[in-house]
Amino acid sequence: VASGGWDGKVIVWPAASGEVHCEIDAHKDIVAGVLLSPDASLVASVSDDKTARIWEVSSGKLIAERADFSTGAKWLSFRPDGRCVYIGAWDGTVRRLSAVGPL
Repeated sequence: VASGGWDGKVIVWPAASGEVHCEIDAHKDIVAGVLLSPDASLVASVSDDKTARIWEVSSGKLIAERADFSTGAKWLSFRPDGRCVYIGAWDGTVRRLSAVGPL
């Protein structure tokens, strides 16, 4: 399970135990959306701070970032193979963020 909060944090935990596995200081504003990759090795987040980021769940390490939105980023969707995430913003744009380098 992954969640984001008003404090800019992203938290990941196994549903069975409920114990926090990973807590990331992810954004400088409200986390508007989070999503685990299909294999749950990555978590993507979007925020009102106009950024989208992909994190490695095992370490909390930042893998990729986009900060070129003119408005807050609001939704995201991983490609089925987990290689990238698509991000939508309030300004009507959709952008792609690669989790593995150039596609």
